[in-house]
Amino acid sequence: MRRARLFGIGVVATLCGAGCAIDALENRHDPFPPGPIVDLEYPQDAVAGPGVPISDHAEADLVEPLLEHRTMYARYLKVLSQYYYDRGFLNKHRWAETELKDLHAVPAYSYGADVGQLKLRDIAVAGRQEVDIVEELVTHRKMYNRLLDILVRRYAEKEDYEKLACAERERLEASYIKPYQYLMDAMIPIEALRPQESIAEADMLFDEGLKLMKKGGYKWRPGMYNRRTMKRALNRFHTLITEYPTSDKIAEAAFYAGFIHKEYFYDPAARVDDNEIAVQYFERAFTWKPNITLQARFEAATVYDYRLHDRERALRLYQDVIDTENFVESNVRFAHARIRQLTRQEDESMLPAERNDALQAPPRALASPAAEPAPDVEPAPARPMAP
Repeated sequence: MRRARLFGIGVVATLCGAGCAIDALENRHDPFPPGPIVDLEYPQDAVAGPGVPISDHAEADLVEPLLEHRTMYARYLKVLSQYYYDRGFLNKHRWAETELKDLHAVPAYSYGADVGQLKLRDIAVAGRQEVDIVEELVTHRKMYNRLLDILVRRYAEKEDYEKLACAERERLEASYIKPYQYLMDAMIPIEALRPQESIAEADMLFDEGLKLMKKGGYKWRPGMYNRRTMKRALNRFHTLITEYPTSDKIAEAAFYAGFIHKEYFYDPAARVDDNEIAVQYFERAFTWKPNITLQARFEAATVYDYRLHDRERALRLYQDVIDTENFVESNVRFAHARIRQLTRQEDESMLPAERNDALQAPPRALASPAAEPAPDVEPAPARPMAP
């Protein structure tokens, strides 16, 4: 039995090669608890039910807004996806499609509410800016998750175990939704935040995020990872940054959020590309904490270099690695070699007149150790140590 199991693991590792998601091999969830389920976008349409009706006004005051925000969350994702598609922003279109698909995997329980009383509205797009649509989407996303937490606590206090099982399962499945930052500058301003204080709730979220990353395959299982578990880890870091912006863990949380986007949500064959989000999280990490002891600058440099092909930004960040982030010696050597290669490529691409101008200009102040082969491919992902 043990030999067969080891053989199976070896086959999976061989098939995965450099890295692959193994969600299908690991996600063996129990069936959803029985309860009244409605259509996510049109909750007036029952899918399964009817279930136990609402018992009092206090429960109705929680359940009805929860259903409203959940429905509007889905509708805004659908509208945003079409908005991006119509304007040619295909990467953001795929982000919205992915988040909506994740949301559709969550059981849409009605908890016995009178769905005919829900206050739902159509979403007008004409004449509206992207930021307006995204801000309303984020509001509904946040309120949905917040009310779901409150509802779980209420059913636990009331010992309503039938509805508690439904609410806990909905909350668990909702934790697998990957929340995209469609407008990072508007949602999480890069200059506005600074680590200030230790907050127990934020520390707990940070620890949970690291544990979920390890459970999902980070560090101990090279080449294989569970993408759904990584989504849960990403949710923890995102919640920490947005709910506790003064926490002394926001920079580290931003780094690990960027690392998840970079390593586990980049698959050109499947048209999964989170590189723009990854570099923004890395940049926030070293902006919020310039002396951070995680290789945020190096990670951002390699994404700009090999995936986004932004040579100028890559060069600046490689130099920052040499000057500031020199606690990982292999990264410094790589940065030196890559700077030489990129600048040589620039020189070779110059016209004769441009080359003469460059030769007359003052030399660049770039450190340069002994020559070594310049890297032609993206470096293997580093495995930073948790603080």
